[in-house]
Amino acid sequence: MIKPIVKYIVFVAVVAIAVTLMFDYVDFFDNPVNGLKGYLEIGTFCCVVCVANFFLIAAMASYKWLFAILFPLFSFMGATLAYFRISSSAVITPMLIDVVLNHDTHEGLELITWPLILFVGVAVLLSAFAVWYRFHHINIEHSWAYCLVGVVLMLCYLNCYSRVSIGCRNRYPYNACVAVSEYVREYKFPDSRVSPFTLLDKVERTDSLTVVLVLGEALRADHLSLNGYARNTTPHLSVEENLISFPCIYSEYTHTNRSLPHILTRADSVNEELAFSETSFIPAFSESGFKTIWISNQELANTYADFIQECDTSIYAHPEKSPYVYSDFYDLELLPYISERLSEQNARDLIIIHTIGSHWYYNLHCPDSLAMFKPITNNRNVKFNTLNQVVNSYDNTIVATDCFLNEVIDELRESNSLLIFLSDHGEALGEDGMYLHANDAESVKHPACFVWMSDKYKTQHPEKFAKVRLNAKKHYRTDFLFPSILDVALIRTEAADTTISIFR
Repeated sequence: MIKPIVKYIVFVAVVAIAVTLMFDYVDFFDNPVNGLKGYLEIGTFCCVVCVANFFLIAAMASYKWLFAILFPLFSFMGATLAYFRISSSAVITPMLIDVVLNHDTHEGLELITWPLILFVGVAVLLSAFAVWYRFHHINIEHSWAYCLVGVVLMLCYLNCYSRVSIGCRNRYPYNACVAVSEYVREYKFPDSRVSPFTLLDKVERTDSLTVVLVLGEALRADHLSLNGYARNTTPHLSVEENLISFPCIYSEYTHTNRSLPHILTRADSVNEELAFSETSFIPAFSESGFKTIWISNQELANTYADFIQECDTSIYAHPEKSPYVYSDFYDLELLPYISERLSEQNARDLIIIHTIGSHWYYNLHCPDSLAMFKPITNNRNVKFNTLNQVVNSYDNTIVATDCFLNEVIDELRESNSLLIFLSDHGEALGEDGMYLHANDAESVKHPACFVWMSDKYKTQHPEKFAKVRLNAKKHYRTDFLFPSILDVALIRTEAADTTISIFR
């Protein structure tokens, strides 16, 4: 006769494996892999998530009535998310939750299709069978002990090692918990920040002006042909007469979540804490009569969510995407949102565009038609590709960025406007064995940066264009942006240190 504890463990293991295959494996089916190593890595990640699910199911199944209530709901949500992951390459994110909660009900109902109903229905029926089996075939004593052990082991496991934690928090059900938590924190209870603009010179302005700030992603300065790179990665930008590149910018931080707060606020190497205690320059634009908009092709992070809230309008082009979704999404898809904004013809606009740029996996962010350099990468693990493949795919993203920015500039060309491009950091491409970013590679600390002015702006402010050209080869840290963007918009405030403005 099989002991009750053994039947319980076997039952939990079978359910955990089923849950992982139905709700979590879908996150890996579109991952680019090549060779045995790639498939073994995918299998390892699935096993890591399965272990976490085992502990969760063990706690849930310890009490039969608890299991009867929670597991069908667990399965319903898991099946729904899995279906949209398969059909639309969508994952749950704070932005997606916000879109769903503020979406038109009629349009939302259009998402309910017969394939969705069938997929979710099968999952719920299987969960009902699991509940029936738990009631009739599993009989354990001291349920509280199994529940406690399951919870403790799950918490320990999820926090034992960073790769385990990251791997699990981006899979169901943990990604749903993380997304809801971040949504509440970032949308409902944003951090309170102090405005540095108590002495803002509130002069009533009558001139029209469009200021565009493009926040690049992982674009290093030395891979732009306009900076002397051997490959022609910027065929459009290189021939722009009113564009001045700054190849000597230094980034204090090498990952987006820490870099952007530093760039957008008064923070510098001496006053780092201001990145998390003061507002950005956006309220100063609002007080000066600018309409402000944030257009994003990246997922939201709590370190810069406050700045998005400072804008009048925010648009997420792909609220369903994350770096763990291996499906195409391009910055070129932001153009309709930008065109719509510019067509409103407001007197003064500040448009902040947060691009996906050159984020890994590079191939996802460059259309095939723009992939000039071959061969390209074919594995999700950067080290499973050759150095030549990595560099080719990375350079292709720069070609895509060049094409995107050329389209944006064409939209601005006839107006009184100015565009500043600044990447959050650079990217390591195998130097000293290091790849990507969030590391200490020197190449990650030198982001691309350039300024473009329309003929109208240049004619009205020839001294600023002359200063930009004069300062182009100087060394700046990314904290130049705060005073520079206020300076170029003619917003006068004692909060900005104009001595480090690139326009002075």
